[in-house]
Amino acid sequence: MESLALRPGLLVLGYHRIGLANPTAGYAGVFSATADEFCDQIGYLKSRFRLLSLDEMLAAGPELNLREPSVLITFDDGYRDNLEVAVPILQQLDVPATFFLPTDFLDRPHLFWWDRLALILYRTTADRIVLEAPVPIDLDLRTMSRDAAIAHAVGPLLDADPNTIEPWLDRLEKCADVSIANEDEARNLLMDWNGARELLAAGMSVGSHARSHRNLARLDPDVQREELAGSKTRLESALGSVVSAVAYPYGVASAVSAKTCEIARDAGYGVAFGFGGGINRPGNANQFTRARINVGSADSLDIFRARCVFLSTMGKSIF
Repeated sequence: MESLALRPGLLVLGYHRIGLANPTAGYAGVFSATADEFCDQIGYLKSRFRLLSLDEMLAAGPELNLREPSVLITFDDGYRDNLEVAVPILQQLDVPATFFLPTDFLDRPHLFWWDRLALILYRTTADRIVLEAPVPIDLDLRTMSRDAAIAHAVGPLLDADPNTIEPWLDRLEKCADVSIANEDEARNLLMDWNGARELLAAGMSVGSHARSHRNLARLDPDVQREELAGSKTRLESALGSVVSAVAYPYGVASAVSAKTCEIARDAGYGVAFGFGGGINRPGNANQFTRARINVGSADSLDIFRARCVFLSTMGKSIF
């Protein structure tokens, strides 16, 4: 398989958390790899691809004038383990990466809804939890594992009105008889502004992940503009460097509209990333819908290698 000839193109890999999932660390579903797995993955990529910095990718122009198979490493959400675990590995292997940060979580530490949900359900002693709209759930915790209960609730919340999620979680806390110290928990899990500056000092790039990590396509254009332009302005002011890239929150097709892409362009970004999968080939001039591949904790090294090879050679993967 690995004897297949890799074709010129840009494979963008999206990571979230690096480390071991556990009941004190929030939602297990956002862990991409352990430290050892991440080290093995980056070592493999370095042996087969040209690993680009964000500036090098931008220098290839809107049409991606690349002559060799290339990879851009990215991280979303600004978890503290990115800085404490992933960055030392990247530095050791001399590999650049780009970190997309949502500015509201830097300005006002609070948990992502999926982490708050997970901590509530891990800590409750209730036998059963029943809640209505926007996400009707009936969780029998005597027969369901906590991880299964969390997964059962996360899926529907992804499609819920963004403005209804926090009030629903407030009701969940009461039903579960659990009180989450939101700010304190967030300070343990997420980076602050000093951490963002440490990323730059370590030779990494920082981009925007909007302001409040909401589904942009479900917001009015004026609110999308606040999310995209506002986060860019805030990052540049706080970090003293130009922010040229944004990763749309969630990034799936339903979270990004043509209007979203237009607003990102008008806000002054040079490139924007989703999570549509696939590889970006030279000649693809739409730099506001660059494809990324999500790396998940279920990806063994063999599966990871196979996905990268198939994507680079054929533009799609069977894994």
